[in-house]
Amino acid sequence: MSIKENLEQVKNEFKSDEKLLEGAFRLEKFFKRYKWVLLFIVVAFIAYLGDTKLQDYKHEQTRERITQIYNEVLESPNNIALQKRLKEVAPELYDLYQFARASERNDVDAFKKLSQSSNEIVKTFAKYSYASLSRDKNLLEKSPILKEMSALQEVNLLYEENSKDAIKKAHQSLSTIPLSSSLYAIISVLKHYGMLEDIQQNPSKPTNLKKETIQGTH
Repeated sequence: MSIKENLEQVKNEFKSDEKLLEGAFRLEKFFKRYKWVLLFIVVAFIAYLGDTKLQDYKHEQTRERITQIYNEVLESPNNIALQKRLKEVAPELYDLYQFARASERNDVDAFKKLSQSSNEIVKTFAKYSYASLSRDKNLLEKSPILKEMSALQEVNLLYEENSKDAIKKAHQSLSTIPLSSSLYAIISVLKHYGMLEDIQQNPSKPTNLKKETIQGTH
């Protein structure tokens, strides 16, 4: 290698070292200028991690406490004091428990009370259960959710009226439920039952057809 080439290599190495020193100098200058900001960010991040761990611990403790109280309520369902404690620490779980008890007893008054629950699931099912047990067709029609179940319940009430207008309205209610519904098999049977009731309103048609069809539906 010639002297000229050696000098050129040394020169390039000096340039590289110079760039490294320049970068280190800029980094040091940046750190000195913003060191308090960087320190604040680091401290804030550590504090955030610590707070997150603390909140997770508190939530875990709360869950364990709720689980313990709920299990005690299940073991002593007539203990009013335990139920009050459950209502204080977990009001939505308390409403769910009350809904389960009301379902066992078909308690209309309890369903009516639970229809104002803050638990949306309990609220929805309580409204539906109350409307079903109280045979309130108007309330069933206003149900925002479970429209298909509400329609079936309304159809059941209309069929029990056993009139031509009621059967016609029942068919109209069934037509609002899509074919993709999981309840369509039940709907098909109900529509067939509606045809039987229509035959009953027209005695000029053969009565033996009605009997055979009824036997086929059972």
